[in-house]
Amino acid sequence: ESQLEEKDEFRDDTLRALFYLVLGLSLHPNAEIKAAATKVIAVLNRYGMSILNESYAIESSLVNSMLGDLSRADLQDVIAVCPGCPELIAATQTAQENATAIKKQMVTLINQKLVLHLRAMEQVQPDAYGPYARTVAQIIADNNEIVKRRRSKAA
Repeated sequence: ESQLEEKDEFRDDTLRALFYLVLGLSLHPNAEIKAAATKVIAVLNRYGMSILNESYAIESSLVNSMLGDLSRADLQDVIAVCPGCPELIAATQTAQENATAIKKQMVTLINQKLVLHLRAMEQVQPDAYGPYARTVAQIIADNNEIVKRRRSKAA
């Protein structure tokens, strides 16, 4: 969890840097840079810096969408005009991949170790572990249902 938090903070820092850089460039005295930054900030503003306050899962989804929008072919020349912007977008992509990799490790750990341990302990000491095991099982079931609904909407 601490590794995920660390990766999430790094991702947040790169996103903040990207937002602030492009915002600053939208006020640049060079007309070409200013116009290019204005187009990039329009994409960023669809998401806003408030995505940094979202839950990890929602933030990850929004960052993926934003990076997808920023990778559109019609924006590549515009992004290239903005000094530092391609580098910060690349850093954000890397930070997103690192945070996602840690999340996958956590999901595996929860599913393969924690759940099995709770099931075993529930059998050994039902009074002590039963309520907690049922609560964890319900949280997992609720999250799985949300993911299932999200996937059926996308299809």
